[in-house]
Amino acid sequence: MNKKIIVIGIVALLVIVMVAVLFIYRSHIDEEIVPSEEEETVETEEAWVGVAEDTIFDGGDFEVLLPQGWRGYEDLGDIFSAALITGTEEEMSEQIVWTELTVQRYARDGQSLDEYIDEIMVFLEEQKELMGEESITIRKDEERTLLDLPARYIELEVNWGEYQSVTATIFVEIEDNIWNVGINLPTADWAGGEALFERVVDSFRVK
Repeated sequence: MNKKIIVIGIVALLVIVMVAVLFIYRSHIDEEIVPSEEEETVETEEAWVGVAEDTIFDGGDFEVLLPQGWRGYEDLGDIFSAALITGTEEEMSEQIVWTELTVQRYARDGQSLDEYIDEIMVFLEEQKELMGEESITIRKDEERTLLDLPARYIELEVNWGEYQSVTATIFVEIEDNIWNVGINLPTADWAGGEALFERVVDSFRVK
């Protein structure tokens, strides 16, 4: 597997710079769409309103729960990203910690799930050397099942000064791909968000 692709994937998977997903999305919109003032107002209102109730998001080759109050985006290649809407676009842009759900798929290119996780762990250790030993804490690394298949669950705490979050991700190998379902929450919100993440994971289906 191309090392550059692995690194980009790991960064997105574990939300160490997961905020970049939304910034990339906005940049894409800015470049591709130049709406009129009326269209711009409508687009802004629509883009920053979450669903009114729990909804099953259809990603084409997968389905997953999009919880009430969240907004999902599907045009990011093999990355689905959903954000919890807590204010206007400007207010959310000023937040230090993003609350985000992701579903991602990567071709495993002959790698087993364990080998893929080993790559992630090496990457995390490299980041700890750069950012400091306390910057990333692996809180859990457990074997689980997802879709009746062996899976790995990794839970991290990221502490970069004011940026403090918990990232939980479950990985599963399905045929030629490795899929993951992940969430990033402010550390203070994790106690209430863990049950939500379990509901999201339980809803995940690959077609």
